[in-house]
Amino acid sequence: MSIKRKTILIFMVLFLSACNSSGSSQAELVEEDTVIESYTIEETPAHAKLDQADSAMKTYSTNIHDYFPFDRDIVKYYKSDDGEEFSSFVQYGDETRIQFATRRRDTDNIHVYEKDENEIRVVFRKEGITYRENYLNQTGFVGVHLRGPVEIGTSWVNSDNQEAVITGVDLEIDGVSSIEVTTDTSVQYYGYQRGLIKQIKNINSNPITDTLERLRINQTTNFNIMIYLFDDGKWSQELISNDISMNSDAKDFLQLELVRARIISESVQINSMTRKLSDDRVYVDFNNEIYNGIESLQQERIMLQSIVRSVGYLYGVNEIYLWVEGEAYQGPFIEMTKNELLQITQ
Repeated sequence: MSIKRKTILIFMVLFLSACNSSGSSQAELVEEDTVIESYTIEETPAHAKLDQADSAMKTYSTNIHDYFPFDRDIVKYYKSDDGEEFSSFVQYGDETRIQFATRRRDTDNIHVYEKDENEIRVVFRKEGITYRENYLNQTGFVGVHLRGPVEIGTSWVNSDNQEAVITGVDLEIDGVSSIEVTTDTSVQYYGYQRGLIKQIKNINSNPITDTLERLRINQTTNFNIMIYLFDDGKWSQELISNDISMNSDAKDFLQLELVRARIISESVQINSMTRKLSDDRVYVDFNNEIYNGIESLQQERIMLQSIVRSVGYLYGVNEIYLWVEGEAYQGPFIEMTKNELLQITQ
């Protein structure tokens, strides 16, 4: 970074605490009174159909997609017999793909599933995610998740490079017609119009069973954004929570809050915000309007620092690449090269 019309370089010192490493920007699942259905095993059957009669749940289907529906805005809550609890839900989706997250504590394991006429396959996966990122466009092949026809003996190689075989069909589990899929180390049960309802892991030693306990529809997530403001010579921060749907983009909510806090003007747009797989760096691209209205070096410094701190909170980083229309940032008073990182400073 260089200051125009100056001959000295200003070295910035990393301000590590600004990202608040003890906090988490990961979206939290919101459980509100408006949820249409919420239940536990003790109250009602854990897999009661939401919008059809219970008798319909006993339907046996030969279509593999009926056992792994690409549901939107539905969150499934599981509990293991060792006491661990976790959830799974769709973050992004289109007609042929979904990005599926399994959340344990504050960490997501991501799988992108793609379907065709008789198969559901994993085309991308990434574990240990603590931020929101859309991977729907990633290409590749990891393994087959499920394959038809739905009949005993249908087999495939899964994403863990194990042979999986349908070993049971039309099995009734909690009133739901289910199929059984067996590998060398596990057994999974997929319910009609339900997806995974039970799995037994480590079947050869110390088996652990995960069971679907409850399911919520029209579920939103509580997405946290931290906005950083500079006033009276010091930084302050404001935590803002937004209820967002499962297919929402984090950059849109960040842009909204930066405008609301008057860090950027209403004409400024975030074109893209992503954490690239190639180098694990965060890239944020703005439109040209970001340069408008800057009247002093101090104002420009504060704007850039507010942006890098807020983005840093979302991704848990202390530096980002900030571009404008795909090119290096070239402001009225501050210029950066395209390969230069914008860092959090005091």
